Amino acid sequence: MNEADVAALAHRFARRGSVIAAAGALVLILSFAYAVYRLAGVERRIAELNAEIASKSRHIQELDATRAKLRGELEKFRRLGATMNRAVEQVWGRDYPAALTLLEEVLQVDPTNTSALYWKALSLYRTGRHADAVREANRAVKLDQRFFDPYVVLVFALERLGRSAEAAERLGFALNLRVTNLNHLSFRQADLVDLLSSPVLEATILDHRETLIEIQRRLKALGFYPGTLDGLVGPKTVAAIEAFFDARGIKGELSVPALRALLDKAAN
Repeated sequence: MNEADVAALAHRFARRGSVIAAAGALVLILSFAYAVYRLAGVERRIAELNAEIASKSRHIQELDATRAKLRGELEKFRRLGATMNRAVEQVWGRDYPAALTLLEEVLQVDPTNTSALYWKALSLYRTGRHADAVREANRAVKLDQRFFDPYVVLVFALERLGRSAEAAERLGFALNLRVTNLNHLSFRQADLVDLLSSPVLEATILDHRETLIEIQRRLKALGFYPGTLDGLVGPKTVAAIEAFFDARGIKGELSVPALRALLDKAAN
């Protein structure tokens, strides 16, 4: 092997070394790029996890805020309930000014509290403030048309104001809301006696009772009612109405005129 061969061989090894070095550099670059890629993926995942943690933290804060709000609302209604109880005790004790003060506290916090409006109307009526009693009773029944008790105060107050025709109209309306309302009134003996002392109101009550008797008569003719025709809506009458409703697929309850009309239709 002469010098030329040696030189050629050296050159060949040098070229091979360069290729190997280049390949090694390429491998190193690719490894670095892959590491950067993996690192970027890890950073993205960390960012996603941080965002998820932040979202959950906000959700937990919102839940804590909601819990605190509900706790405050519950405490508020507990205080209102205690105040209402004290007010009712004052009404029963006939300390109406004290009752009115407590009821005003309730209504300032909860102006749509129909029970507070009823007791306020009753207290106003008992202190001779009949026009004010009419106003508060009307507020109560406007909020809950089927709440019977405010109607009684309303009727008494209207009667005291000399508005007997209007009182009779409101009494008739109230009695017609539910078939059991006359019974509800009959449990309040003192109120019923007072109402019957007015000829106009007495006529309204007696007319309503005749309507109830006719309802019982229709139920009996249809085979649903086994009791007597007395206009008193007791358990037998209620059971008969429920059986009639079940037979007709009716849900809920009907007003007295609607029930009467349905029974008339069924009888024909």
